[in-house]
Amino acid sequence: MEPQKIEKELDKIIIAEINGRFSETFKKLNILKADEIIEERNREIVKIHQQERIAASIPFFFKCYLQIREGGNLYFSPDDLSKKEFEIYAGKKGRLEVLLNASLNTLADEELIHIVYRKRSLFDDEYAKAKEVMRLAEQAAEIRKTADRPDSELFKNDLKNRSTDEEAAILYLREMGHLRAALQKIESRYAEVSQDIYIAEVVNRMKNEVSLAFQSMAQQSRKTSEFIFDQANTIFQNYKSTQSRLANIEKFVSYKEALLRYRKIFESAGDEDRKKQIEFFISTVETGTEKLQKEIEKEKQREAAASEKDNREVKDAYDVFLEIKTDYADRKLDAAFKRRRAFTRLKKSLDVLKSNGQRVKAREIERFLNSTGIDKDEDMPDNASQPQNLLFYKKAFMVILPLTIYLAILNIYYMMTK
Repeated sequence: MEPQKIEKELDKIIIAEINGRFSETFKKLNILKADEIIEERNREIVKIHQQERIAASIPFFFKCYLQIREGGNLYFSPDDLSKKEFEIYAGKKGRLEVLLNASLNTLADEELIHIVYRKRSLFDDEYAKAKEVMRLAEQAAEIRKTADRPDSELFKNDLKNRSTDEEAAILYLREMGHLRAALQKIESRYAEVSQDIYIAEVVNRMKNEVSLAFQSMAQQSRKTSEFIFDQANTIFQNYKSTQSRLANIEKFVSYKEALLRYRKIFESAGDEDRKKQIEFFISTVETGTEKLQKEIEKEKQREAAASEKDNREVKDAYDVFLEIKTDYADRKLDAAFKRRRAFTRLKKSLDVLKSNGQRVKAREIERFLNSTGIDKDEDMPDNASQPQNLLFYKKAFMVILPLTIYLAILNIYYMMTK
């Protein structure tokens, strides 16, 4: 056979042996049957030597070699057999290996020898790759099983314990986030070996497992995400139905904090669509909260201004008291009109202090009034009351005058008629 044709034949054998090892229908032979086949191969190789058909039998030799390598249907490890069984098997297998190597060394064409050795090494590399790919396929299958969690494990549909369902859903989404990252790593490995013709069937198995895992994850994550999003939407609807007034500022803040938590959940789960919807909710709540906070600041400024005004009024009122107290001590209030004026000012100051809750200072003024009697006109002269008395008589006269005139006219009329 030509070297190129031999290479193609050996490549076909490599592909068949690798795919066969990972086929779902692959079954290792019984040890007795395997011993029988190996012994039969030994006899056949001896016959080939005798007939000098070694070069033409290279594909047959190569297949025999691969079948007794790890994973082949004629391969057994010490753990697979009893000690006696393995000794018998090892003897027959050792004889086959010797015959195969001897056959290879008797070839006259060096190129053919190099081809066989190169293909042996290629098989080892590709088989190692296939085992890794198969391990990843099994990981993807496990991820799919985890993702295919029954709804009953997540949602108890207990309206009294919605928080419990929500916690379970959040944990599931977080778990799916980690598993999705692992699955994406497996998928990237598929991209590296997707063009490898020697392990194509094994790679396809991994691809199918990854695809199924993504589908299961997407389906269950969608239901879980909808459940969690409903909770977030309920909070947003509560915000919309809450009156925008200062008393509700704490509610608005709690709504925002809850929505921030939901945004983080969808962000870690890689759900960009729902994350953006939650961000819209947050933005709306922030706008309402900022508006209320501005009103609170204005209210504080108004209260501060009013407080400052009240403080000035209190200070001015108390300063009036201190001024009058000093004037009284300096005997500057001897005149009655000065005392009356001072009393009027003190009365206003007293009202201001009481209205602003300054009870201590108000009591100082009251004690001062009680101790000084400044509100009484004790030192006022006797004739000081005369203008008031004259005013009383004047008013009385004005009341009696019309009656007197009427009586006078009536008397004159009586006299004339008489």
